[in-house]
Amino acid sequence: MFEGSMYSITKNKIRLNCPHCNLFFEIEPGYFYAAMYVSYAMNVAEGGALVTLTYLLTHNTTSPWLYCAVLIGGCPIFACIIVVLVIAKNTL
Repeated sequence: MFEGSMYSITKNKIRLNCPHCNLFFEIEPGYFYAAMYVSYAMNVAEGGALVTLTYLLTHNTTSPWLYCAVLIGGCPIFACIIVVLVIAKNTL
């Protein structure tokens, strides 16, 4: 089904037809809806972990700006860390 490694970031391409029976591959209806639900759940879990960690480290319950700054700054940092880990795993 895939031309490269299934979890590769750079060479992940899907074939248009099956090499065995020449069946045309197409995306299932609802594929993107499921991807959005999974992405939303992962973002909520990441935000909850950041807020919990911030509270445990600072015990601050009065400043919403601290939590906004942690969420805005922490999510891109976590995303970069995850990308680096995935690339490191694929190069091994």
